[in-house]
Amino acid sequence: MLLFMKKQLLTSCLLVIASCCFSQDRIVTLGKDTIDAIIIKSRQHAVVYRLPGDSSGHRYRMSKRQVRSIIKQTEAGDPPLKSFRERVHIRMLRPPFEEGSNLLAVGLKRFGMNDGITAAYISYERRFFFNRLSAVIAPQIALGGTLAGGAVGVRYTPAPHARVNFFIGNDLLIWREDQRYYNMERLPDKTYITRTVTQKVNRGGLLITTGCKINTGKNWVIIPAVGWGLPLWKGAAAVWKDGLSYQSERMLMETVWQAQLGVGYRF
Repeated sequence: MLLFMKKQLLTSCLLVIASCCFSQDRIVTLGKDTIDAIIIKSRQHAVVYRLPGDSSGHRYRMSKRQVRSIIKQTEAGDPPLKSFRERVHIRMLRPPFEEGSNLLAVGLKRFGMNDGITAAYISYERRFFFNRLSAVIAPQIALGGTLAGGAVGVRYTPAPHARVNFFIGNDLLIWREDQRYYNMERLPDKTYITRTVTQKVNRGGLLITTGCKINTGKNWVIIPAVGWGLPLWKGAAAVWKDGLSYQSERMLMETVWQAQLGVGYRF
């Protein structure tokens, strides 16, 4: 009799533990998004959970600043995923490896059409649509000069939850640079430049940009990227000075390019 009572008590305890371990809860974010989750730990500053039906058993962490409320459920066990659409929905709800939807970064870049320009930049990026799409704005200023400009663009990241987030997108690059003009004298035996003049002109280009974001910790990110494209406008083609016509110095086939490396912080 005593042995039977001990078995019943042990069975009841195991059922209670299983019910607590596998009870499904619901997290409501500040953006009023609802995530069905199995809460593992709820601390003062973060919530650790996993997704029901995720066979990988991966644990996710969300800052309490992003949580509006946590709704406790009474159901036990993970609901089975029966369709492909349900499995895709679970993958899209996976939060990214890094925290926060905002990224503030600083770095150095090299860009231009003919001669390259080295500049320092600061960028702000905001993610949306399950952290797969983002918009970025990046003002820049050339080192050792007064040339300024900036870039705006969009990014697409196919795997935002990975430690290394590869992305591809478009950038509209705008800057102001010194343009060299020359006056050419043509003689029967040779052609040579007699006078030159330099003016500041506006340049721009539409680029295809690709790179990756390497997550080095909870919030810090290293961002290498390259881009190339076609110029949109090139400033004036010629100027007049002292009664002479000055022609611009340019290549027959011009392309816009840029390469950059930055360090960012997510919040």
